[in-house]
Amino acid sequence: MAAVKEKIEASASYPEKAAPRKERKARALPDHLPRLERVIEPESILRQHGPDRRERAERLDRIPARYEVIVTIRPKYACPKGRTGIVQARAPAHLLEGSWPAEALLAEIAASKHSEHMPLNRQAEVMARHGVPIDRTVLADWLGRTGSEIAPVVDHMAERLLWESTRLYVDETTAPVLDPGRGKTKIGYLWGGIRQFLIDERCDSEMIERIMADEVKRNR
Repeated sequence: MAAVKEKIEASASYPEKAAPRKERKARALPDHLPRLERVIEPESILRQHGPDRRERAERLDRIPARYEVIVTIRPKYACPKGRTGIVQARAPAHLLEGSWPAEALLAEIAASKHSEHMPLNRQAEVMARHGVPIDRTVLADWLGRTGSEIAPVVDHMAERLLWESTRLYVDETTAPVLDPGRGKTKIGYLWGGIRQFLIDERCDSEMIERIMADEVKRNR
């Protein structure tokens, strides 16, 4: 402690020996965010003249997500004399026909599970907290059917990987995942891959391992 105090006193006695303080960059919120301006006027204005200057302060806010029900109404029109029959607009197409979830909700469920690593049981708890009690098994059914519907997109991506790449390198990693209902975890699998567009003899196995290690560090 005595040595530390001596160093502090020495640096205070000789300011020129102290390390120069780096200038802090002014923090700014992203420009693409919408701005909601709120002007606060004083309670009383002594002189009737405009403001000389204004102070601006920005704070970051978030609009909480909310659930809503989309009601689709298709009126039926019939000829009073019964000559043309009944006229009605066609029902819009949906990803999961005959089910409750809209496409935006399905996208949120899939992104929350696969991108934000939020299990379906936790998503069900969040939805119940917002007044929408949906069981985990129902969410699993929605997610499975969604995966079946977008299978052609996945197949097209796999086809492009096979035909547009000269080499493919895939690494398999296991990780424990929750197994709801059993009170324990089970083994899950993660696959990471990179592809090579042009044949390069200098791209040996050690270089591939180094590239994949850098990718893992960057994505953690």
